[in-house]
Amino acid sequence: MQLEVSFVGLYEGQPSFGDIDQWMRAHGYLPHTFVDVKRWSISPVVRNNNFRIPFNQLLEADAVYIKDPLALERYSDVQLKRQVLFADLFFDSPDLAVYCLRELTARGVLNQTALQHYFALLNEPRINTAD
Repeated sequence: MQLEVSFVGLYEGQPSFGDIDQWMRAHGYLPHTFVDVKRWSISPVVRNNNFRIPFNQLLEADAVYIKDPLALERYSDVQLKRQVLFADLFFDSPDLAVYCLRELTARGVLNQTALQHYFALLNEPRINTAD
């Protein structure tokens, strides 16, 4: 699950990152990665006369939460397969993908060569569609 979290409240009543993190953890999710982190400079400091070039104050981020990876028995085979796809294709998290692939192999859903094929794919150059 990817959602925007705020480190500094910009709106009245807006939940903080801490509030969201507590809620997500209470519902069985753990933070996995930040896809994007937006920083801002604390006024009146401006970098290179451009207020759009930030220093280090965290403002907000897109956080990715996943079901607790330490409790893979709660995942169905289909959920694990989806987790592999999302980890690899959207979040650049081959560590999570391999972790789930190993579980699928242990369950007998995939054969041992699936993991070897994945490692081979990791070593191939990726196509950058932004170019």
